Amino acid sequence: MSDFLTILAKENKMWIAHALSLGATLSNADDIIQNTYIKLHKYATFDKIIVNNKINYGYVYLTIRSEVANYYNKESKFNRYTETETEIEQDLDSIVFLNKQHNLHLKIEEVLDGLEWYDAEVFRLYRDSGLSFRTMAKQIDISHVSLHGTVSKVKAIIKEELKDWFNKNITNDY
Repeated sequence: MSDFLTILAKENKMWIAHALSLGATLSNADDIIQNTYIKLHKYATFDKIIVNNKINYGYVYLTIRSEVANYYNKESKFNRYTETETEIEQDLDSIVFLNKQHNLHLKIEEVLDGLEWYDAEVFRLYRDSGLSFRTMAKQIDISHVSLHGTVSKVKAIIKEELKDWFNKNITNDY
């Protein structure tokens, strides 16, 4: 797999959302994105896809648009409008939820960046490792009570800092 395909695969949900916005259905959006990866692997170079260490979204979007058009210009065995309105609404709801979840993660990272180094790193370690306080304490040789106190303090700071943003952006549906 090309290096740029690994980078592109991290944004797979966004590519699927783009294909859906162009008229693809959930049942064929994955196929379209896989065909896009194949075309990019076959015809594109790393320099076309990654510019200044960032994904060239325009290039990828145009390739996806081309693949959606190719998909529907093939034989008439493909029915473009097979999903019900309920399925489409559910798809849109999940995309909106993923976007809100991503924005919340970015906001939490902003708060963590403003904290003391130790507090932020202990919280990230706890959040990302999935380990219990006791297991973490044994691994890094710090008391589990100290770890618990630091994580609790950081959680309280995050809750306070993001209270207004959360009330404005997240509904009770989630």
